[in-house]
Amino acid sequence: MDLTSNMSNKIQICRAIAIIAVVIIHSCPLGYEGIIIRCFVNFAVPLFIFLSGFLTRTIDCNIRIFYKKRLLRVFIPYCIWSIIYMIASNKWDEFVFYFITGQCCGIYYFMAMSQQTVDK
Repeated sequence: MDLTSNMSNKIQICRAIAIIAVVIIHSCPLGYEGIIIRCFVNFAVPLFIFLSGFLTRTIDCNIRIFYKKRLLRVFIPYCIWSIIYMIASNKWDEFVFYFITGQCCGIYYFMAMSQQTVDK
């Protein structure tokens, strides 16, 4: 995709807003104030995922190559780190459920979202 200067500037503004929102997310106070603030800044990670997919070059549309990249770059690391986390936390009783739903670690719920973007 060839970006015009205007499109590129708009994308950079979106990235800057998302970066600021992530900083706010990580510095939110606990309690009700934090809950209220998070309602307005939780768009940051989905925005990064959207921009990643939007800016991806679609030179090679081969579905086999796409899923091979997914397997190597997302699924295999997800499997490895899920097992390591489950060993460290000793939560083997519901491993299959946690693994399928992306709950082995609290931040893994976005792994399902990352499957939707295409690598460059």
